[in-house]
Amino acid sequence: EEIVGRDIDAAAGKPAKSSGRAIPTAARKSKVEEVSEEEDDDDEDEDEEEDEEEDEVIAMAAAQPSQPRNEVEPGTKDFRENAVHVYGLDFLKTGHMEEIFSQFNHKYIEWINDSCENVIFKSAASAKKALESLSFPKTEDEPWRRTPDIMVSEDVPPIFLQMRLATAGDVKK
Repeated sequence: EEIVGRDIDAAAGKPAKSSGRAIPTAARKSKVEEVSEEEDDDDEDEDEEEDEEEDEVIAMAAAQPSQPRNEVEPGTKDFRENAVHVYGLDFLKTGHMEEIFSQFNHKYIEWINDSCENVIFKSAASAKKALESLSFPKTEDEPWRRTPDIMVSEDVPPIFLQMRLATAGDVKK
């Protein structure tokens, strides 16, 4: 079977002008005949997988901190020895942070924005112990350290916190 191009007049019910080029086509089957039930189930599974992947991408985007990280100039030596700066807190509340840091004798928490805070300790030794106990070094990103993944809820993928000793510049703006 060949399909011949027609001009607009022919499509509107006027006599066809056969001036188009012939386009060869393969024998066509209806969509119902082409797809077996098994293949149709596979397509539904693929659609569900694509929907799940899209949901994960959306959740991952939602799990990102809403504020930028407070960067430290390379070579900075002036840190607040009794304060730990924590970033990536958008999905945690003060109660979570109190629970995490209470074992290290912290005094209070200074919230800077939705994504970060400073945890103030009674001593520099307590701050250092908390920092080293809760996180591991990020050698390619010093002075930052990283916590293991934290599962906040089933709706949000695991998150991790980044922390370092606080600087004088880590304040609410």
